[in-house]
Amino acid sequence: MKKFSALCLTGALVSAAFVAATPAFAEDDEPFAACVDPGSPLTVTDGRSPIMVTQADGNAAAEEGSYVWAVDQANATPGVDEIVIAAGVVIENIPEDHPIVESAILRGEDATSGILGLGVITAENEAHVEYESRYAISNLTLYSVEDQDNFAGILDLKQSCGNVLSNIRADGNEGILIHSDGTKFFHLTDSSFSNHVSPNGFDYGGMVTVNTMVEDPSVLVRGVSFTDNAGGAMRFLTPLRFTGEAGAGVTVADSIFARNTNANEPDYYTTGTLAFNELVAQEKFGETYPKTVEPLLNVVNTTFADNTALDGGGISVLGVNTPESITFAPAVVNIEDASFVGNNSEPQFGPTIRGNAIAFGGYLTTVRAGSALAVTNSTFANPNADGQDLNENGRPVPSISVQSLVGDVAVQHATFTGPAIDIGLVDSAPASLTVSNSAFESGDVEPIVTPEDPVMAVSGSHNAYTNWPTAFAADENSLVTTAADFALGDLVSTAGPTPVFIPAADSALIDAAASGGPSFDQRGLARPQGDAADIGSVEREVVAPEPEPEPEDPKPEPKPDPEPKPDPAPATPKPTPGTSDVDTGLANTGQNDALMIGVVSIALALAAAGGGVLLARRRLS
Repeated sequence: MKKFSALCLTGALVSAAFVAATPAFAEDDEPFAACVDPGSPLTVTDGRSPIMVTQADGNAAAEEGSYVWAVDQANATPGVDEIVIAAGVVIENIPEDHPIVESAILRGEDATSGILGLGVITAENEAHVEYESRYAISNLTLYSVEDQDNFAGILDLKQSCGNVLSNIRADGNEGILIHSDGTKFFHLTDSSFSNHVSPNGFDYGGMVTVNTMVEDPSVLVRGVSFTDNAGGAMRFLTPLRFTGEAGAGVTVADSIFARNTNANEPDYYTTGTLAFNELVAQEKFGETYPKTVEPLLNVVNTTFADNTALDGGGISVLGVNTPESITFAPAVVNIEDASFVGNNSEPQFGPTIRGNAIAFGGYLTTVRAGSALAVTNSTFANPNADGQDLNENGRPVPSISVQSLVGDVAVQHATFTGPAIDIGLVDSAPASLTVSNSAFESGDVEPIVTPEDPVMAVSGSHNAYTNWPTAFAADENSLVTTAADFALGDLVSTAGPTPVFIPAADSALIDAAASGGPSFDQRGLARPQGDAADIGSVEREVVAPEPEPEPEDPKPEPKPDPEPKPDPAPATPKPTPGTSDVDTGLANTGQNDALMIGVVSIALALAAAGGGVLLARRRLS
């Protein structure tokens, strides 16, 4: 699952990991039997040409090119039609009484296409019939009209099989509500929602709300940024009910929640930046149990930074209700490769579940042991580092607060600054807390608090603390040292997809963890890097030194060319006794020598060839 940039939003429209076979349902859920997973591409029927919207007036029903005209064209033909809002066209005020009935693709031609004053996009099917309709909405900018009642903009997707939204942009609105009522699949990808205010004091979030999901919904939020919104970010207002079908559940991945606030009047639903009222698992009709299923909530590779909410500053799960016959792997709620930085839970109106990063469980019932909450490869920078901000129990507000627990909380390879974990009470046994290979830099503040009565099982191994938690027995594999020895330094946001602390080369955390943990760290770097894994969410990278080049064979130094010797002067031949040059009749030049040498050479050659020639010179008198 490695990895994406924390500030660059990426991700496929739908990950193959969430494409499931057509689910089966209990007898009373038969109307959904024909529902097709929107993970498969939604394509137009018979290659139909797009229906173009070229007019801004959404109510101009009789005029070709208006939105109402386009919807009428789509509804008149069975199958999937494509409605395209032309470049530069922003539709004003879609009429609520004119929804798209058939499955359809609605998209903008480019980034300048948009909708102003949203209305009901799709049909509400009160008859609870086949739920075959599916909608793919993409490449649109959503605008709202100021001073409208309730929400200034509502993208209302009513009781359909599935809604897939991608590349949706909404900025500076008086509240945008995506209301997916009675919809089985909801996928939101590669989109951004920012600078919204909560209109007229409404508490439901200035941005996105997914509401009234039916049994076994599949919710995917990938590559989406939620920034600077008032009234929270994304909230699920009614219980999400699951039977453990493959692909069912809520996955939030590769996304950013930053500087969102929730400070309106108290409301049962106004908690957290990413908030869930209740996650419910139930035994599926006709199934044989026990059964192991995927998490109901899976948060991966996501950053929560500087958010403020009544309960969990980052994530709030008020309730979990699961049967004992279902086991969740690794947990009902799984947090992995995530960062929680500078989030606050502020109880403006009374006691809340105060977890500055995660508030878990206003009521948890019948969770099978070993499967409540799992946190792996994650970073928690708690702004309450000095422990001065106290919760309703008079204890420092931690990063993770569990109000009541049935089941197990497991934390491995995590890094905490400030108070880390506070478990308020245990509803029923068995319940346990296990921490391993994690760093707890809490100064003098107690890093982990567990209830005294009843006593819950706690265990830890290969952790590092600045203050030993009193709930834990002595552990020779863990260490207590100073923040200086931790040597975490500052948060680094450029080293990977989420902000992390990278321990210095001389940190006491280096090579101090046990083996057997995840094979990658929070950034996707292979673990271990050295002789053993490092304590905490991040491995310090070990760069192998470059090998020294092998010495080349020495080349002999060239010898200087010898100085040329001058040619010797030709010697004057001595006359042979009894002879005279005059006798030969030749002038006394070098030609005589050459001639004699040539003659001698020929003679020698013939002699060597066995000729036995005797060369005689005629003696002159």
